[in-house]
Parts: sequence; structure tokens; C-alpha cells
Amino acid sequence: MGVATLVAVLLVPTLGVKLQVEHEKRADCKIFAMWDYHAGKVPFFIQKDLESWALHSHGRCGSPVLINDTNIADYIPDLPEEYFRLPDHGSRSDVIRYALIYHHGGIYMDTDILVLRDLNEVIDKVADDYDLISYSQKKSCKSFSSNFLAGRKHSAFMKKVWEAQKKAMTDHCTSHDDRDTKVCCPADPKKKCHVHWGAIGEMVSHPAFDEFAASNPTMKKHCFAEEDGESFAPEGMGTVLFTKRKLNDALPFFTGIKTKKPMDRLAYHLFNAQGFQREYAGSAIFDSTLFVGALYRKSLGNASAPPKGPADDGPAEYCASEGEVCPCSGKVFFGRKFDNDKDGDKLELSEMVLAQYRMQEVHGDIACTTSGFQGDPQINRPKQCLCQAMVGGPAPKSPAEDGPATLCANEGEMCHCQGKAYYGRKFSLGKAPRILSLAETVKSVYRAQH
Repeated sequence: MGVATLVAVLLVPTLGVKLQVEHEKRADCKIFAMWDYHAGKVPFFIQKDLESWALHSHGRCGSPVLINDTNIADYIPDLPEEYFRLPDHGSRSDVIRYALIYHHGGIYMDTDILVLRDLNEVIDKVADDYDLISYSQKKSCKSFSSNFLAGRKHSAFMKKVWEAQKKAMTDHCTSHDDRDTKVCCPADPKKKCHVHWGAIGEMVSHPAFDEFAASNPTMKKHCFAEEDGESFAPEGMGTVLFTKRKLNDALPFFTGIKTKKPMDRLAYHLFNAQGFQREYAGSAIFDSTLFVGALYRKSLGNASAPPKGPADDGPAEYCASEGEVCPCSGKVFFGRKFDNDKDGDKLELSEMVLAQYRMQEVHGDIACTTSGFQGDPQINRPKQCLCQAMVGGPAPKSPAEDGPATLCANEGEMCHCQGKAYYGRKFSLGKAPRILSLAETVKSVYRAQH
């Protein structure tokens, strides 16, 4: 037998053992999420977030396990009845994430987590008996984030947190102060528990972690850390999501504050509690000019086609500012007026619908108000109405088409008018400012009264 043949025979059993070990480490897992959405009313971005979980777990975790009051007892057998008296979604989800990982192992994610890269690194660590996988500022995992958690089944750390949470719920109280951060569940099963924000979540799990890690120095843990450019909440992410939304604004901003790898994280927390859904309506999450759009396209690629947008049905013309009446025969869109929330050029329909908006089909006039559209899509922001006229319908009129207007007063003076008075910008911009006509004034923020 030649040397080459002998070496091959000796290596085959070793290779087989290695492959078997790798297969065992890449065992199946579960991905859990709290799910309080009604059928047909799931926000589009959350649908796509869950799609990203399935895509980047490569089938190893199956479909996400969606937990609510109808099935929670099937997954958490020692759930105390006080759980059903917790006051809100936040406190209930703070409880179940640790219990689910303790009883089953796997991953828990809030539904506003978008996954961009392979989850095998996390899944393999779960299979390798890690007690905690999360993200934080430091690699030490101190003050880890609970919106992404993973760990092994029967993790001693997850058990410690879960037992502390059960104790907080079942140690009944007689009264509470609304300012008190202590969990208070009355003995009366008909009364709701009082839970300060985070009091049964990270205010329990962080002290438990500090104590557990100190007494178990060999604890197997891993946190994707911001100091390495790996946290799922990059430094400055809040500013980018809600202020510097454009990709061309976001990237220089990240560079300026020295954020590492802002577009190359395994996952991203999108801060829905702070208004993500309001900022990014429908197909906005696939708009390539936005930082968020670039992330969703990078995550899902050709696996998910962006939906048709309202602007695809045809152009829309400005018909009114908030508080005025919009004449239109067609669809009227009520939403943000300016991208910078103050002044400047008015947004077109394709730009306005990137954030939350309202729409009504109209044949005549509609008040461009929150009552006219049964809600405020952009609280504390200047708003406008745009008319997308139906084919053959009349185009919306500019206020200037009702007749000429003349200057009646400067700011601070009294305007004497028998008709409609417009209050707005007086001068054009530039080195040689001139007094604006009515048609020019109404292109910016203005108010009108009869």
C-alpha cells in the first residue's frame, strides 16, 4: 500500500467524526417572538422582518414561533396566573423571552429586528451550550439588550432570571405608588398588576446577570459589541432613523461620529416603540435612497419584491395645507409636508408616502384636517393634502386660481379684508429678495382665514 493511500485511509475516519460533530452542533433551533397582531393588520415592515429571520436561518429554525395568550401555556408550563394581569405588551414580552429560552433554548427577537446576515453563528453558539447571546456596548455583555436574546435549553442564567421574574409577580402587594419601580401584583385576581417600564425586564435581568457572571467566571456568553462595530443598534442609529433618513446623509453622519461598519451588522434594531412605523410606511422600507431601504434590500435582495406604491397610480397635485379644504375628485393623501419638519420645498407624493399618511377617496371637497382623515399620521408636523385626480376628474385648484390677492398688511399690522386673507412668507430667497405673489406664497407654509 502506498503512502498516499495509507494517509487517505487514516484521515477518512477522522473526517467522518468531524463532520458528525459539526452536524450535531448545527442542530435545529426555535425562533420565538411575542405576537399581538390581528390577521390582516400586521405592519408591512414586520412581515419583512420575519421573512429575514427565515431567510438567514436557512431553514434550521423553521418558521418563527409566535406567542400570545392563546398558546403561551403550551410553551411555558410554570407560567403564574399573574402574567395575565400584566398591564401591557411590553411587560408581558419582558417576561416570556427568558422563560421561553429556559424551557426550550433558541432565539427570542422583538419583531422590529431586521436580520441582514447568516444566523448560523448564533445558532451554533446555542448548540454549543452558551447561556447568553445578545448585543451590548461592551463585549462583557454588561447591560446587554433584551430585544435579541439567545441561549441553551435549561440555561442556569435564564433560569435565574425567570425565577426572579416569577417571584416579582407572585409576591403580592397591597398598594403601590405610580412612581414606584417595583412590580406590584395585588392578591385580588381581578386587579391588574402595576409594572413600571422595564421593571420586570432588564431591571431584573441585568442585576441577575451581574451576580451570575461574578459567581460563574466561566459562563459561556457572547455579545455583539458596539466597541467592535457589531451591536445591533449602531451608534447614532436613532438620529439616522428619524432625522438623517437619506442614505447620502446617513453615511457621512456615521463617519463623522466614528461609527464602525454601520451597514455591515448581523442584525438591526429598528426602534418601533420610538415611531419607526410612522416614519416608514409600506414600500418606504425598500426605497434605495433611504438608509433603511438600503438595509432591507441588502437583507432580502430578490427574495422579496417591494409592493406597488401610491405614486405608481399617477401624479398627485398639492390641494391644501392642514386646516384648509382640498377640492378633489379622486384620492386625497394627507401626510407630511416637508422633509425637514419646518419649511422648504413641499414633498411630492412619492416622497410623502415614505412616512405614515392617510388616504380618502373624494368626490368634491374634504377638510385637510385630522378629523377629516380620522387620525393624525404625523403628530406635531406640518401637513398637506395631495390630490391624485381620477381620469377625467378635475385637477385640484391653487388658491391663486380663485382670484388675485393684494398685500394688506405686514406681520404685526392689521389686515382689512372682505374675503380670504393669506398669512405666509413675504420675500423670495436669494441676493435680491422680492415680495412674493399669492401663487408663490402658498408653495410654502401659510395659513388662511375668511
